[in-house]
Order: sequence, then structure tokens, then C-alpha cells
Amino acid sequence: MEIRKAKIQDMKKLIELWEGYESYHLGLTKEKYMQKFLQTNKNAIPEMEKYFKKKISSEDSDILVAEDSGEIVGFIMLSVYESSPIAEVKKYGHIGYFFVNQNMRGKGIGKEIYKKSMDWFKEKEVKRISLEVNFLNKKTIELYRKLGFKEFEINMIKDFS
Repeated sequence: MEIRKAKIQDMKKLIELWEGYESYHLGLTKEKYMQKFLQTNKNAIPEMEKYFKKKISSEDSDILVAEDSGEIVGFIMLSVYESSPIAEVKKYGHIGYFFVNQNMRGKGIGKEIYKKSMDWFKEKEVKRISLEVNFLNKKTIELYRKLGFKEFEINMIKDFS
């Protein structure tokens, strides 16, 4: 298995993994408000292709992929942002999407992707990392706690009708 930077040529597989990510999160709940919030629009795939291309080609972001026997089986999206001018930590990292194919879980792939992402953040001289996780995704919350992450904020949503 190899963890490497994503290339534009990986786009088809990245989109497939992203669709798996979306499907997994939609399956976490039957709550209509959450399903509505998680639902994507008809332009989602071309928009995500543009978004991923931008992340791959930016200095301050990247996508790492896990490749096993020539097949991409997982990915993580990483970004670096400037903090508020009053913040003690001037630059922070952010983990966007992090997903490993369901049939490849439990093989240490996520752990290897995570290790490489920490190396990437260190190269960028990041001192703090943030991420969001669905509150119903108990396994992932527990994993992030084991990795040293702590709850910090609660995100809330409201639709205007």
C-alpha cells in the first residue's frame, strides 16, 4: 500500500470515493432535516471535480490517496488557513473529507493516511488542526478522540422556508 498525493488523473476514483462518503453519511440518519442538509444538487459531481482539482493544485491544500494493488481505496483532503489576527496560533490545518472504502476498513489504511497527513501538516508548520464530524458518526468520533482531538464547537443548522 502506498499513500501519495492525488493527481488530476485520479479524479474518477476520487469522485467514486466521495460518493461513498456522501452515501455513508446519508445512511447515518432517517431525520428529514439532516437528510435534506446532506442531499447534493444535480451539479454535484462536476462541482466536486472542480473543487478537488483546486485542492490538488493549491499550495495551501492537498488530497492524499491510499493506493492498494493499483487501486485507490481511500483519501483525505487537507488545507491550511490563516487564523484570526488575534489568535495565538497563526496558522491552522483542516481535515476535510477523510474516507476509506467500507470493504477496506480495519486494515490500517486510515491510520497510514492519517500519519502521512500529519507529516504534510508538519511540513506546512501547522500547530493546530480542526475537523468536523457528524455527531451520529460515533465510531469516527471515538477514533478522532483516540488521535487526540477534542470537542470544541457545536454546529447547528436552520433552513428558511
